Amino acid sequence: GSEMCIRDRVKATVREIDDQVKAYEAARKEEKLRAIQEQYRAMIGDLAELAPFDSLDAFRQGFLSARSWVKAQQGSGTGGGAGGGRVSSGTGSGGPVTAVQEPQNMEPSPAESPFMDLAAVPWARESIAYLASVGAVSGVGDGRFEPMGPVKREEFLKMALNVFGYTVRSGRTPFADVERDAWYENYVYTACSEAVVNGVSETLFGVGDPITRQDAAVLLTRIFSGVDKRLDVTPGGALPGDLSQTADYAAAAVTAMFKAGVLSGDENGDFQPQSQLTRAEAAKMIYGVLNSVR
Repeated sequence: GSEMCIRDRVKATVREIDDQVKAYEAARKEEKLRAIQEQYRAMIGDLAELAPFDSLDAFRQGFLSARSWVKAQQGSGTGGGAGGGRVSSGTGSGGPVTAVQEPQNMEPSPAESPFMDLAAVPWARESIAYLASVGAVSGVGDGRFEPMGPVKREEFLKMALNVFGYTVRSGRTPFADVERDAWYENYVYTACSEAVVNGVSETLFGVGDPITRQDAAVLLTRIFSGVDKRLDVTPGGALPGDLSQTADYAAAAVTAMFKAGVLSGDENGDFQPQSQLTRAEAAKMIYGVLNSVR
């Protein structure tokens, strides 16, 4: 009787609230799309004002830069570097991560690079171009990528999570150096919730610290393992001459990546595990893993 009536009223109220939330989210999405369209028109207008271009190649570079910029706006963050801008992370508000999206394309196809400063890293051009095309990396402005610049821990984390399709959710982390509402906060929160990353201590994530080669190998291994992917390793593959200098916690990840052909030694056959990873090397490593997992 009365209990059933109350239950029905509660259900009706819940449905009404749910409908209102869906309507609000749809309105916000439409508003965001309109804003992106206006920004795109503004960018195209800026390009038009630069005409005539000095050459066809100059026009091509301008167009690719504009297209990359628009894709960055439509992705999960904006701004320079490998991880600038604020995360657009859905409606989560601190709850556990409940969804990890399967990467849409585990066999990436080549893409054209929008960056003009990759002449010194021809071995990384394809990797950088692909990651830029899917919004995992962006330049530093003026059509530059700065391939030899160092990669910070939070930047590499964003790149890897985006490439392997993780759903980024918002929440607070236990690390004192993760600033509230910083662009990287939700990436660190997501990675912690999925147990794919550790801090440099119990209270510090290491925000702003350049990531080392061995730590990048460990983090990337945990991230692709988190979506049930495994490297296709070759028994007896070549290993770096300085493998003994790799930390115990990183030895297995580094070994697997060498045997899978993702990593290779320098001119001396060494890996230099404790050296800083460059932006070009980060793109090459992630792209190599993406082509080698199954």
